[in-house]
Amino acid sequence: MMSALLFQPVKMPIRHPDGVEVDDALVLKTVNPTTGHIKFSGSVVVRGDVAPGMKILASGSVTIGGTVESASIRAGGDIVVQHGVIGRQRESSPTCQLVSGGSIVATFAQFSSLKAEDNVHVKLHACNAYIEAGGNVVISEKLRKQSGIYGAW
Repeated sequence: MMSALLFQPVKMPIRHPDGVEVDDALVLKTVNPTTGHIKFSGSVVVRGDVAPGMKILASGSVTIGGTVESASIRAGGDIVVQHGVIGRQRESSPTCQLVSGGSIVATFAQFSSLKAEDNVHVKLHACNAYIEAGGNVVISEKLRKQSGIYGAW
């Protein structure tokens, strides 16, 4: 049985164009070998970081309060990463992969793959990143004077 300190179930409101829906949400401090991989029917909120090699699979949205490092995240909804998405350089494919049924928002993306059915918004820079979006790809933030794409494809 998991410790109550690791997992905190809550209800999360999700706004839609035609109303609001309440989704189950799983709130964790971090995702690392202690918590194991996460598979959840609903939304997932991680207050801290996602450690290398970890996987998160959620039917709802995924919100990360820290950094995602060489991990895999798949969400039916949006993926929001408060800090950055960092992978490692590999010849075959990036070690950090985010796949979203909605949009992806992150401060920066490096050696990573970001695929979204809607938009991808990277606030600072995308460096050696594969970005695929069904909508817009935006690399900028109003308050930052320098944002950029370096080696992205």
